[in-house]
Amino acid sequence: MKKRGAFDLRYRLILSDIDGTLLNSNHQLTDEVKTAIKEYAAAGGTFVLASARPPLAMTALAHQMGLDVPLASLNGAVICKPQMAI
Repeated sequence: MKKRGAFDLRYRLILSDIDGTLLNSNHQLTDEVKTAIKEYAAAGGTFVLASARPPLAMTALAHQMGLDVPLASLNGAVICKPQMAI
């Protein structure tokens, strides 16, 4: 990122862990993180969640972030869209 609202899209896809990366110490997604992800997606980037969590545990976070892309759940063993398993 260069400055707030301006993204360098040489990274067209970002895949990120959830726990200990996107969530704060209270296990919450901050407004700042949600805004950054939404701005990145609006600029044309694809943001994908990855976690050891099962798919249903990731779906609520995906919706909070406005994501409708595949999720990598169960340490990558299951790839699914927020609404269905692939």
